[in-house]
Amino acid sequence: MTIKFICGCGKHLRARDEMAARRSVCPRCGSPVGIPSLEPNNPGAAGPLSPLERQRLAKQRPTPGGRLPREGITVAALEALANGAAPPEPALKASPPQPLDFRDVRKPDADGATRKPRRRGWQLETRWYHCLLYPFRAWFLVIGLAVVMTGLTGTAVLMARSLPSVEPPEYLPWLRALLFMPALIVLGYWCGFLECVLESGVAGHAGTVSWPGLRLGLALNSSVRWLICFLAGPALFAAVGFLYGYYCGDPQLLDWMILAELTIFTAGYWMFALLAVCENGRLRDVNPLRVADLIHRLGYRAGIVMMLAGTLAFTHGLLGLAAVVELAHRPARGWLLLGGCWLSGLFWSTFLFRLLGVWSHHSAGEQVEPAA
Repeated sequence: MTIKFICGCGKHLRARDEMAARRSVCPRCGSPVGIPSLEPNNPGAAGPLSPLERQRLAKQRPTPGGRLPREGITVAALEALANGAAPPEPALKASPPQPLDFRDVRKPDADGATRKPRRRGWQLETRWYHCLLYPFRAWFLVIGLAVVMTGLTGTAVLMARSLPSVEPPEYLPWLRALLFMPALIVLGYWCGFLECVLESGVAGHAGTVSWPGLRLGLALNSSVRWLICFLAGPALFAAVGFLYGYYCGDPQLLDWMILAELTIFTAGYWMFALLAVCENGRLRDVNPLRVADLIHRLGYRAGIVMMLAGTLAFTHGLLGLAAVVELAHRPARGWLLLGGCWLSGLFWSTFLFRLLGVWSHHSAGEQVEPAA
C-alpha cells in the first residue's frame, strides 16, 4: 500500500507504509513535509523536530514579512507542517536545504538564544603535580625576580671584593651594607610574592596569580613577618648549624648529613610558622603549639614538605656559594651559575609554597563534619 499526500507547494507525493507518521523533504521545494499516518484519528502527523533542526531554525531570524531568508517558506507554514496541519498559504519555492554544521553545536539558553561556550578557567589543584604548573603561570614574576636578583647579588659581590683597595677600612662595613640594600629590598619583594602564593593556596583561590603588585609596603610587611617567624624557632636550628659548620673544620660525610638535617628542620619549621600566620592572619599563631597542630593535621604530608624544603635550601645554598667563588676566577661561569641558582630557587619555592597552601586548604576541609 502506498500513502498519497500533497505538499504545500502543490506537488503530489507518495511514500511507503513504513514511512507513515514520519517527516521527509519535498523534492520540489525542499521544505520538510509530514507524511500522513495510517491511523484515521491522526491524519498527517509529523514527527518532532530534532534538537539540531530546532537550533537551525532558531539561528534563521525571519524578516518583517514573516519569511525566512534562506528557505523561502514562512515560519507559520513550518509550524503547521510540524504539527500535522495544512499550511495556511502556499509555500514559496526555495533552494535545497544546506547541511547542518556539527562542529559548532551550541546549547541554547533559557531565552532560546545560542551563545559561544565560555572558556574553562583554572581550577584548584587536586594532585601534587598540578602545582608544578603554578610557577609557569607566574613566569613573568619568576623570571623577572631571578634576573634582578642575579644582577644585584653578582654586582654586590664583585664590588665588595674590590672595596678594601679603594676605601678606608673604617667605612668598609657601611659601604658593604649599602651595596646589599637593593638586593635585600628585592629579596623582601620575593618574600611578599611567596606569602601571596601561600595565602592564595590556603584560601583555595585558583583564578589568578597572587602577587604584591606595586605595593612596596606589602612586601616590606611580609619581610617583617618572615623575620618574626624565623626568630620564633628556626633561628635556633640555623645558629646550631652555623656554629657546627664553622668549628667542624673540613666537613666529612657525617658532618654533611648533620648539616643537612639541621637545614631540613630550619626550612620546614620556618614554612609551617609562616603557614600558621597566614591561615588566621595573627602573629601570635607562630607559637610552637600551633605549628605542632598544623604538622599533626597534615600528617605524612608535613614530612614531605619539610624534606623538600630542606633539600632545596641545602642544594641551592651550595650552588650559590659555588657561583660566588666562580665569579672571581671565571666570571662567565659564575654569572651562569648564579642566574641558574636564583631561577631554580624561585621556581621550586613557588611550587612548594603553592603545594603547602593547597594541602592546608584540603586538610582543613577534611576536618569539617557534615551537618546532621
